[in-house]
Amino acid sequence: MTTPHNDFLLYASELGILGLGALLWLIGMQAFLAIRIGGQRGMQLALLTVAMTIGGLFNAILRDGVFGMAFMILLANPMAGMHRKRSTHELTDL
Repeated sequence: MTTPHNDFLLYASELGILGLGALLWLIGMQAFLAIRIGGQRGMQLALLTVAMTIGGLFNAILRDGVFGMAFMILLANPMAGMHRKRSTHELTDL
């Protein structure tokens, strides 16, 4: 077996505690942005975050070309058209 069937173990074994921390930080930021965006786009991002996290427990989906690329494309959908207001730091639709 070349990789463990768990993204978290894979990142911890290959990149150490800093790599695992970076992966957890990215997942946390996705969840934080989902809450800030709200509405339908926020729900899409939240569901993708949950799916990626649960999927990562059972397979190395972020390293898999089929699943990883599909998740990256799906992550772009809720984020498309979002921009930050300069004065209030809120995310809004274009």
